[in-house]
Amino acid sequence: MVRGTWESAWLSGLAIFGEGQTGAISGVRQQMTGNEQPVREDRVQDVYRTYGMGSVAFWSFLATQFLGAFNDNYFKQMVLLICVSERAVGVAGGLPWKELAMAAFALPFVIFSGLGGFLSDRHGKQRVIVGCKLAEIGIVGIGLLLLRIPGISMQWQLVALIGVLSLMGVHSAIFSPSKYGVLPELFCEEQLLPVNGAVQMTTFLAIIFGTVCAGDRKSTRLNSSHRL
Repeated sequence: MVRGTWESAWLSGLAIFGEGQTGAISGVRQQMTGNEQPVREDRVQDVYRTYGMGSVAFWSFLATQFLGAFNDNYFKQMVLLICVSERAVGVAGGLPWKELAMAAFALPFVIFSGLGGFLSDRHGKQRVIVGCKLAEIGIVGIGLLLLRIPGISMQWQLVALIGVLSLMGVHSAIFSPSKYGVLPELFCEEQLLPVNGAVQMTTFLAIIFGTVCAGDRKSTRLNSSHRL
């Protein structure tokens, strides 16, 4: 999963490598004549039409968001399965670990999605996307470390994993507005419909594959170490 996160961060850099060119859009639109009319609108349209669906940018962007959604759902499902395992139930202490894990992942989307939109407008979608992918590497690395630390009690492991799961939710909530908002800047208007369709399709595939792979990994483990 960490390898997939590294690939996701690298591919996100490729996907938005050319977005610096689109910065010319705002500059062009700010070049005004004496009668307050924008100039060189044809150049603006050319910048918008830089990438096609066969370009490296498109496939890199598609792979980036697929791997991000896969990591989210793989880790979430793995934590939920650990929360309902016999070992976790035996030390639950009366706490609803499964419900806490689900809330920890879902609430950040309600709380931080607006912040993600604000950051993308204030600091640029490119910076937000790259920053989120770098943060994902650290978050997933912490989660993997927690799952592999020997001797940690189940109760403390559950608390830490739910905390990491919450960070995954925060990361995804901040990443999503920039992910969709950058599309009109990378692709022309005629391509937005198929591009959005491809993004949605790969997102749902990532959700399905992440959930299935986590369940399969959990069912085939040979001991109770809960390693990924």
